[in-house]
Amino acid sequence: MGWAFCFASKTQIRNAQPRFFMKPHFWFCLALFLFSTGATTAQPARSHKATGLRFFHAEQFDSAAFYLNIARRESPADAEIPFFLGMAALQNNQPDRALEWWLPLWEASPKADPDLALGIARAFHFSHQFERAAAFYKTFLRHTEKDDPRCTAVQNDLRRCAVGLKKGAATDKIQVENAGSNLNSAVAEWTPILSPSGSGTLYFSRENDGIASIWAAASATGKWALAKPFFDTQNTSNEVLLDLDRAGRAMYLLRGDHCFSGQIIARAYVENAPPADSVLPLSGHIGTQNGIGGLFFYDSTTVLFSAVLPGGLGGLDLYWSRYENGEWSAPRNFGPPVNSAFDEVTPFLARDGQTLFFSSNNARRSMGGLDILFTRFDERLHTWSPPQNPGQPLNSANDDAWFRLFGDGGRACFASNRVAGLGDYDLYWAWFREAPAAADRSAEARPFWEVLHPEAALFPTFRALNAHPSALVSLAWQKPDSLLNADHQQTLAALADTCRKAPEKTLWIIGFTSKPEAGAAFWNALEVARRAADFLVENGMSPEKIRVTGLGNLPFSGAGIRPKKETYCLDFQLVALPDSMAFSHQGAAGATAPSEGPTARIAPENRQPGLSFKVQWPATAADRQASPFWAAYPSAALETMPGSEVTTVSVGGYQTYFAAETFRRELAGRGIASAIIVPCLNDLPIPASAIRAWSAVFPELTPLLNRD
Repeated sequence: MGWAFCFASKTQIRNAQPRFFMKPHFWFCLALFLFSTGATTAQPARSHKATGLRFFHAEQFDSAAFYLNIARRESPADAEIPFFLGMAALQNNQPDRALEWWLPLWEASPKADPDLALGIARAFHFSHQFERAAAFYKTFLRHTEKDDPRCTAVQNDLRRCAVGLKKGAATDKIQVENAGSNLNSAVAEWTPILSPSGSGTLYFSRENDGIASIWAAASATGKWALAKPFFDTQNTSNEVLLDLDRAGRAMYLLRGDHCFSGQIIARAYVENAPPADSVLPLSGHIGTQNGIGGLFFYDSTTVLFSAVLPGGLGGLDLYWSRYENGEWSAPRNFGPPVNSAFDEVTPFLARDGQTLFFSSNNARRSMGGLDILFTRFDERLHTWSPPQNPGQPLNSANDDAWFRLFGDGGRACFASNRVAGLGDYDLYWAWFREAPAAADRSAEARPFWEVLHPEAALFPTFRALNAHPSALVSLAWQKPDSLLNADHQQTLAALADTCRKAPEKTLWIIGFTSKPEAGAAFWNALEVARRAADFLVENGMSPEKIRVTGLGNLPFSGAGIRPKKETYCLDFQLVALPDSMAFSHQGAAGATAPSEGPTARIAPENRQPGLSFKVQWPATAADRQASPFWAAYPSAALETMPGSEVTTVSVGGYQTYFAAETFRRELAGRGIASAIIVPCLNDLPIPASAIRAWSAVFPELTPLLNRD
């Protein structure tokens, strides 16, 4: 027998269904429908099996199980019936019951069925039996074609099992319990927010029959009263609670066709009184972007949220915006290590303004579904620490999100669709034996945006071309002689210490300036980057592990930014050349896609990880002048190393050798005969001694094998 599971990503499922995140286990059912449709046509129209399957397709799993159980007694030899009974149990968040149906099927099967193995792996995974889940995931992979689209997702779930094994032991420092039947129901509850006035009222969203509304419950005697709709006149179709402002003067909600799109509304709010009649949409950028959700207002001028926006790292990313000049500023991406190619959602910034809680399904950080993570802002390095997973019992193998600390930080509330809940997503309380230090806001504490240089947040960061950067620092200033001030020296000294701990990586220092003159801008940008490199060498870094690049004013001109004063910026990035034996051929194929043309110029922020080619030649004194060359090639760069007297002009990266060779010949025709082609991986030059080894992965390198 063969039951084909369709395995889709969380984002794909959410886009396909207007649910508030997703049905708990609706990750691999679509192809089942194709199979079962053929099965039902072979049954009598009024048979219990056919009726059960119709209820299954309608996602009425309790009714499906009722009729399929009758059919099981009628036809005990029909192997399809226990399979669908297991599926109904899994959809109802009963993985143990699903295993009771599926394990006998597995033991009776004459050969390993990869699709059944995947279902069993899922059930073990949701039951927190991570080791057994991993064994069945591996069985699925061994018996499945490598080009099966489910394999990548299953490999990610193997990584989540590894996280689960590491984080699986529940800590006694956190206690978690279901908020109870007065707050939870058989449907979904989420976005718990405690009244900022301290009145003991909890507000949250509830979805019933596909319609979302706002509910509230009071706790006058230490116990929560039965939740009720919050002002019937206020709850029209699909109103999702987003936040309450800290002063308690406004409620922010999402109104639209379903729970994940619509218009963000700010509504005047006074407790125990009807809302004000005026309903005004938020102005500025954050009120007009479709897909923005999970808003958290730190104060009346700072909002954090998740969204899928151009330039993101993949999936849903976390952003922040400030209320400036009468409107909300353009969203600013938190960047790595907070964001990743997976989904990051439901941000919460603690009182200290430097501890960020959020949820992510990153396969290297989550034990399954969305897990609650936290990260802290480093004032010295101006970046976020690698996010940490608190483990169980706060997190589970299902979704855990909408986390919020309350009061002194000893208590929190969140939503989860974990096993043994009362319904879909339930509200849960968490108590911390030791209140997180983030709950306090001392007089010296500054929110992260006050620590960052005010201009630094406006400038597009030169994005890392390594998939897992281990450090990222940005500096910005406006006085030419203030590069190595006391704050900068402290940041660079800490950076040097970080680099010494990663000797296998190279530090890439990228300088750019707002200076409009093209030729001078490149040299000025290179000079400030060189000064930073010299300081790092004086602090113990090897000059061979530093590359210095000047990008001129491209990051400013490309983004349409024109500061009133001449501004200088430096980005520092740790990158590593991957091992040729570990680099996937699939990645190689994606990296050598045809270029847009033989003279295509790829701006640095648009380059992709993988193989590319640069054309380089020694710079001359004439190159310091504003010339037609710099205007023609705005994505060029100047490159050097600390202590070197040689500076090269570099244009790239071309996605094919042919494109680079075409441009090199153009330069030769203009009298620049010394130009050479330099192959790069992740934009790092491949050493000449390694080109032959890499040519086995990238045949595009073959023309360079016999080069002198």
